[in-house]
Amino acid sequence: MSEIIKRFISGLDGSDDNINIRDILSDEDILLFEKWVRIFSEMGPFTIVKSIKKIQEEEELTAEDDIILIAYIKFFEQKIRQMRKGVENYGHLFGQHKVGPEDFDGDMYA
Repeated sequence: MSEIIKRFISGLDGSDDNINIRDILSDEDILLFEKWVRIFSEMGPFTIVKSIKKIQEEEELTAEDDIILIAYIKFFEQKIRQMRKGVENYGHLFGQHKVGPEDFDGDMYA
């Protein structure tokens, strides 16, 4: 486990669960952190292609960044499948709000 994760977990173990990211990251790491927050914020489960094109125009990505981005897209895909399966099995997601598989129709990669 890296020192960053150890410090992050230590901050979560505190009484207020309030973590100042500047206390656990170097200035260089903060730039990387902010880059990925921007990228993750841009992504939506039904706008993958559009988002990737915009990210490619706005961010300088390395080959490692590309792998992380593709892994994040796969994560979206898996979560949507899990949600769809949950709806099919249980018929609702939040409280009494009933939803069905048709609520998840759409092209994730549009």
